[in-house]
Amino acid sequence: MSEAALREELRQSVGRIYAESLAGIVWKKVGRIFGWLPGSHAGQAPLWLASLAVLLLAALICALLAWLTVAVEVFSRFGLGIIVSSLIWMWLSISLADWQIRENLDAIRKDALEILELPAGQVQVQEWVRIVTSRRTQVITAIVFVLLVCTLSSFAMRLDLAQPVGRVVLLGILLATGWWTFHLTGIAALFLFYGYYFSRWPTSLFRDEPASTVSLLILHRRAGQLLLAAAFIIALSIPVGWIAKMLTPDMLLVTGLSLWIPMLVFFAAAEHSFSVQIGRAKDNRLADLQEQIVRLERQGNPPDIGTAEHIQKLLAIHGEVRRSPNSLVNPESLLNLFGALGISLAGVLVKILDAWRTLWGVP
Repeated sequence: MSEAALREELRQSVGRIYAESLAGIVWKKVGRIFGWLPGSHAGQAPLWLASLAVLLLAALICALLAWLTVAVEVFSRFGLGIIVSSLIWMWLSISLADWQIRENLDAIRKDALEILELPAGQVQVQEWVRIVTSRRTQVITAIVFVLLVCTLSSFAMRLDLAQPVGRVVLLGILLATGWWTFHLTGIAALFLFYGYYFSRWPTSLFRDEPASTVSLLILHRRAGQLLLAAAFIIALSIPVGWIAKMLTPDMLLVTGLSLWIPMLVFFAAAEHSFSVQIGRAKDNRLADLQEQIVRLERQGNPPDIGTAEHIQKLLAIHGEVRRSPNSLVNPESLLNLFGALGISLAGVLVKILDAWRTLWGVP
């Protein structure tokens, strides 16, 4: 198989990741079920419409259970505030996560595979695709995430499952989280790629300044946007926590640590992957230049004028390559990191404002 054919085959494999993911399979089927809704195309409802429909259906199921069990608290102003804000958060989060997964997979398919060296990199790409499309891994990850969210939410909201209202709220959390968690495996696949697998891919970068390779810069930008989008999804939950009175000091401490640590780890791991790629390309180029210089020096002793000038030019290129950047850490990437960390701490600012109002009654 030619290199072009092999590269195209790998592009098709990466292109199938979303279609074979839980999100791709579930939302395709859901879209067909709600294909009769206005705004659908060719019998397929777009994700924003399908997700809105299933979330509203989940809310109706919870309302029916609350009515049957006489859990009137659900229909209070407080209960309706939690329901409405939770629906808005889940709907926006699903749309944002889906957009980021598609954008990053498209960048990997086009740009990462564009600079991949073949056939040496074929095995690494296939290994990553095989792991992230494993149905067993996806299902286990989704179940663990739902159980974790339900447990933490029950603890934070101090749900009394012996009461009907507690069971209704838990059902609502379970249904809403269940629809969002289908995208979790897609985000996890991207985190694995940027944080681990990409550093192992053999690539062919711009020889004299690897850090300026266009495809590498595009991938780096996409990784930063992914980090910022993840933080924004977290920030969207803050109004829900504020309405549900979940922004307690203990909860803020737990969520702060549980959010900051993964973000910092992802940032460090992703930047390390890009640095490894740049460092490997620089080492190869420097070794090649040194080999050329040594070969020229051995041709004559002393070398003639033409050879000496050639050696000087090679030494100048050697110095420029050695001084070129070793990583892609720049003000933009640091701004993405600080923005993500700051957004995730917005709940603390809400808590401070709440305390201010309690003490002074203003604004």
